[in-house]
Amino acid sequence: MKNALVLLIETPEATLSGNTLGTEISLELARELCDFFTDLSISELYPVNNTYDFYLLSYSPEEAIRLQKRIGDSFRFLAGKGDTQVEFLLDAASRLEEYEGVIFLKSNTSCLSEETVAGFFDRMNEFDLLFGPSGPAFYLFGIHREALPFVGSLAGLSEENMDVCEMENSLHGFHLPERPIAETVNLLSRLREGLLAESGLARKIDDIIIRATAADEQGK
Repeated sequence: MKNALVLLIETPEATLSGNTLGTEISLELARELCDFFTDLSISELYPVNNTYDFYLLSYSPEEAIRLQKRIGDSFRFLAGKGDTQVEFLLDAASRLEEYEGVIFLKSNTSCLSEETVAGFFDRMNEFDLLFGPSGPAFYLFGIHREALPFVGSLAGLSEENMDVCEMENSLHGFHLPERPIAETVNLLSRLREGLLAESGLARKIDDIIIRATAADEQGK
């Protein structure tokens, strides 16, 4: 089974998700933090053992070009199309036609490793869909090629939507534990609580929050 891990680049104002971080703190700081998440995800997930191929998926050609200029051109870059996130991910999965299993992972999650992701692909030998919820949305969405025609009926990418899709289409889905991702200040705070104080990501989040708080106080 040939697999692809697609890192979905979440950047405020360049996303189809419910990412509101750029409205709760300054857009500049939110984008800086999301770029840090992207760099961390790439360093942790870029495959060494060739269990999967690795792609970076941006919501627009302009964002793909910005990413490529920032990190270099030694990666596989994609820019998706679609008016909704379901359409966007289905378009990308359809274009990756050489792969039987495709996992989309949002770049603003943390603490996943190449070994963990390889285990997710092992699950896809048994299941049609994988789903990792985060609040009302998701951090991970895995799909087997044979299930692609059914996923177009999804009203959205929430756990409730996935349950309905699986039941109506007799799909075999596996749901992962919920985890917070950096899409709102509240979720960012929850994510930070689970990190060790010496973590580089923890220090970066603390720095962003301190700078955001200082900017708010100056604004007042």
